[in-house]
Amino acid sequence: MRRRRRQLKSTWRGCLACRLSLEQDRAIVSRLPEAVKLTEPPPALKGRLMARVDEFEAEEAEPVVAQAEGSGGGNKGSGWFGLFGNRPFVFGTAIVAAIVFLIAWSITQTVRLNDLSSENLEMTARVEDLEAQNATVSTSVSGVKEENAQLASIVRRQWDALAFATAPEIRAVRFDGTDGSPTIKASLFLDDSTLRAMMMVTGLKPPQDGYTYQLWLVTSERKVVSLGTFRTIADGYAAWPFQMPYTAAPYYTYIVSLEPRGGSDWPTTPAVLRSKTT
Repeated sequence: MRRRRRQLKSTWRGCLACRLSLEQDRAIVSRLPEAVKLTEPPPALKGRLMARVDEFEAEEAEPVVAQAEGSGGGNKGSGWFGLFGNRPFVFGTAIVAAIVFLIAWSITQTVRLNDLSSENLEMTARVEDLEAQNATVSTSVSGVKEENAQLASIVRRQWDALAFATAPEIRAVRFDGTDGSPTIKASLFLDDSTLRAMMMVTGLKPPQDGYTYQLWLVTSERKVVSLGTFRTIADGYAAWPFQMPYTAAPYYTYIVSLEPRGGSDWPTTPAVLRSKTT
């Protein structure tokens, strides 16, 4: 058995092609672990392999003893079947084959894991796209809900204004536009018992930036009292509720002028609206 091993070593030393092939195989095996992360074999298989390696190393450490030839039925390790009688060589070959198999298995598993990772990345990207679309839809829905809430608030204010203006105890004061425009319609609704009031205007263009409309009360003594400021929206509409300072006589006059934002103590521009005389 040991003589057979020595013969194989002698053959490898004298065969350049054999040595080159062996070196190439060793290079391939040495580089394979660097390509992928090796996976540990099952504990039972690993224990059996390591036991075989220990036996092989123990036999290598024994001194070489020459065996007599020609005695008995001849040398059991000679001939073709002598290769199978060389147990350390067979075990070493089996170990190398097992290692190569494990490396190939690890490579296959790594490729499968890479494929699964790619699929997971694609699925993650699709989920992120769906989440972005859902976020966009949610934002749009939130915007629509906010607009609906604003419209509902405007409608409620309009209904409240209409209910107030049509109550039987309400007194109405009509206005005319001083420029004679027939599109401007305005009314002041007064509740003398509660001093509640509402100014409703249509067709009066919004004031330019930095200005506002101001409502004035002119008494019979020519005293001018500011009742507050308001603005019209894009279509020239305004429904402005406010509180009167005191009960106004029916013959008092009301005017609306264009004033700087924040209002004035006295009308600074000609009136754009004036109450009708009764």
